[in-house]
Amino acid sequence: MLKFFLTYLLSVLFVSGVSALDMKFLRLRLCVDPAVKYIKGSVTEVFSVENSLLPLKIDLSDSLKVNFVLHGKDTVAFYRSENQLIIPPNRQWTEIDSVTINYEGVPSSSGLGSVCFSSHNDIPIFWTLSEPYGAKDWFPCNQDISDKIDSSFIIIECPEKYRAVSNGNLFSEIVSDSIRITEWRHKYPCAYYLLAVAVTQYKEYSDYVVIGKDTIKILNYVYPERYEQAKRKTWKLAPAFKMFCDSFGEYPFIKEKYGHAQFNWSGGMEHQTLSFIADFDLDLMIHELAHQWFGDMVTGRSWRDVFLHEGFATYCECLAAERGFSSCSDDSQWRKVTVLKACQLKNSSLNILDTSDIHKLFDSRNSYSKGAMVLHQLRKEIGDGVFFNCIREYLKDSKLRYHSATVEDFINAVKTVSGRNLDWFFAQWFYGAGYPVYEIKWQQEHETILNIRISQQTTDSLTPFFRSKIPLMVCGENGEKVFYRLNNYLQDQDFNIPINFYVSTIIFDPYNDVLTTNSIVKKTQFIFDKKSKKKKRRQSQTS
Repeated sequence: MLKFFLTYLLSVLFVSGVSALDMKFLRLRLCVDPAVKYIKGSVTEVFSVENSLLPLKIDLSDSLKVNFVLHGKDTVAFYRSENQLIIPPNRQWTEIDSVTINYEGVPSSSGLGSVCFSSHNDIPIFWTLSEPYGAKDWFPCNQDISDKIDSSFIIIECPEKYRAVSNGNLFSEIVSDSIRITEWRHKYPCAYYLLAVAVTQYKEYSDYVVIGKDTIKILNYVYPERYEQAKRKTWKLAPAFKMFCDSFGEYPFIKEKYGHAQFNWSGGMEHQTLSFIADFDLDLMIHELAHQWFGDMVTGRSWRDVFLHEGFATYCECLAAERGFSSCSDDSQWRKVTVLKACQLKNSSLNILDTSDIHKLFDSRNSYSKGAMVLHQLRKEIGDGVFFNCIREYLKDSKLRYHSATVEDFINAVKTVSGRNLDWFFAQWFYGAGYPVYEIKWQQEHETILNIRISQQTTDSLTPFFRSKIPLMVCGENGEKVFYRLNNYLQDQDFNIPINFYVSTIIFDPYNDVLTTNSIVKKTQFIFDKKSKKKKRRQSQTS
């Protein structure tokens, strides 16, 4: 005991702070009855530390009581501080060490609803949703998004009449003394917020996706009263699943399942290998599946990088719509709705500096809709082949795959694969704010020349100009149609386009490719000051 207190005093007096953790393995035993708002748990965490003398800092809500902490076989002292558990070493931490924490209590719920006791059809249900900072509300953890646990075993004890689901593969399920004990083992790296548990009276069935020589099981746990409805919906995910594997590489957790667990929420959550779904809407299932690549396999290094999660998963809905795998009528209609939603925020930026504001972090108008349309505009800038090569190389990077990435890592992948310096693109669309609003004037001087002037204002002074390719459909009096993409790199820019028919109208952005709203097109006779017409004309640049 004397040795422990001397070590503790040294750590407090001579070395400030706590030791940085690198979590290796987690074994969690959780006892829960969905009808009773109370949990009991015991978690063993294996880790390495930077400093063998400094205390550990484990995140755990103050609403949960810690009964004891073991270091090896020894019970060790600890203290609590603002939703954290501080554990000084009773001896120096070894290179790879572990602690066991026994705890219980009435869990609080924070964030997006981290812990919930609810019901469906008068049947109790318990579920967790830890994104972004809620894991500490139900188990001791290290809430550092960049610190992935290498593997996890989650054992759930619940009354026999319920089923318990979690990440990875089902290892065992036994009933003893009216208690069901279910163990799930997940052997892929996983961020703390992607671990989850749900317990209720589930009914189980499987869908299957055949991709080459692999058959992937989609394991569904649904409410008994919604079983038939769910079965009519979940099989529709298979074509999109195959498309994602073809586009981005094999399913990241190929040695384990993919699955759904139903819960009472307004949408879905991409828990690794087991997305929680409220209703089995096809676009929602597509979104959560896409997260298995974007957010789960490659996770943002901090919550500032949420664009790498939500922007990509949302854009995958558009990719599915292009192939007819979506509930949306077509991809152009999908983009129209998404653009209108993104443009509800005139001053939004994907570069989110305050990650403590979770409502701003997960604002569907910004991180989701704007993020998706920025990716679409990148695709139009560099072309389909290069765009998808960029994404594949980003996901294949051994430094990022099953690890974490920053937006700058994605930008570097784009620049490397495309061979282009696209700093200007990300400066305006990621680090900048707002969006452009266009006024397009046109006149036809005579049959062979079409004059167009593009003028631009922006909705936020942080980005005074957006360089972009402007899509225009030029329609003739006799039904002619010609599509142009004009390279707009000046605030007020003139284009002279050779043409061989009389123009009746010009349609701006006919396929909803541009992140803008309230832009106008009008015919005029006064685009040019005739005295300076020759000086102001510039050769049009189209693609």
